[in-house]
Amino acid sequence: MSRAGDGDGDGDETGGEHAHETGDSDANSVTAAGLVRVRGGRRTLDGVDLRVQRGGFTALVGPSGCGKSTLLRLLAGLETPDAGRLSVFGQPPARAAARKGVGVVPQDPALLPWLSVAANVALPLRVNRAGERARAAAGAPQRPDPDELLATVGLADVAGARPHQLSGGMRQRVAVARAFALAPELMLLDEPFSAVDELTREQLQAELGALWRRWRTTVVLVTHSLREAVALADTVVALSPGPARVTGVVRVVPGGEDAAEEQVRAHLLARA
Repeated sequence: MSRAGDGDGDGDETGGEHAHETGDSDANSVTAAGLVRVRGGRRTLDGVDLRVQRGGFTALVGPSGCGKSTLLRLLAGLETPDAGRLSVFGQPPARAAARKGVGVVPQDPALLPWLSVAANVALPLRVNRAGERARAAAGAPQRPDPDELLATVGLADVAGARPHQLSGGMRQRVAVARAFALAPELMLLDEPFSAVDELTREQLQAELGALWRRWRTTVVLVTHSLREAVALADTVVALSPGPARVTGVVRVVPGGEDAAEEQVRAHLLARA
């Protein structure tokens, strides 16, 4: 797939502050510096440094329970760090989320069963009409057309169906399309394809890649699959066993997926 920030070389980065790009300012990136999160007296994040450039696709990988989902919740504004600094394009995550600048796709699609596929996808726009008027007045780019999104994820023919009439993979497609309908500046995906079979997973990955290439939303994906990470992302961030720290950042270039996967695996095994 075509990736943002393609370049030469093996793309392996280690040591020091693990920032993806230097960038001109936090206004053009999602930035974390020295993030610490404590739960029940135990650290789940221990000095996480991260920078995701606008329009990039970053995958977070690491052992189960290492803190990947906690980091995603911080980025979504659902939790606050106990120490460190975190901003989403120059704003606190909670403020970015309040203005619909952050979209989240969880493992469970959480569709409304009484609404059709098309209505589920269009729902965020219907319940935030005041925000839509403010967005239009500010001259913000037009949001994706829900029908176009459904066509991109192969669901145009079932737009009138209810969620219970769909397979698990189809319901997850609806959830992804719904998140993109908001045209958020930042899209967060927490293992969205973990509950589907391998063939369906590959189809969903291809559709997610198509949506990203079409709309260039900044994406952060949590996954346990190294193959999925290097197939989709332009940058893969390896996290240590909990409490999480960034142990390596690997760039993925076209044709270099196998090499990138081995580099990420080496970072994970070195700190296991």
